[in-house]
Amino acid sequence: MRWGKDRKGQEHLKRRTARKKRRAALQRFTAWCKENRHLRLPVLCQRLNAKLRGYSNYYGVHGNAASLPEFFNTAIRIVLKWLNRRSQRHSDTWPDLPPYNASS
Repeated sequence: MRWGKDRKGQEHLKRRTARKKRRAALQRFTAWCKENRHLRLPVLCQRLNAKLRGYSNYYGVHGNAASLPEFFNTAIRIVLKWLNRRSQRHSDTWPDLPPYNASS
């Protein structure tokens, strides 16, 4: 936790995801991707969206806006890594994905 200012200039308490917790969450996410990479893409995307939505709902507190895109971008890279290991062809690349937009 840290002190910061809001848009009105008033001081309030801000929160940030701890590095150890973010790293542990990414390790659990990597293990999940490794175990579930065999699923069909619609099913995988549905479960992936639920996981990312749950992370956002839990860690999306006031003052933590900078940590969420870091986690999401890393998570997408991990998913692409494991999807590309499903066959000998690398079909999914990072530039093909739309950029993460925190406002949507």
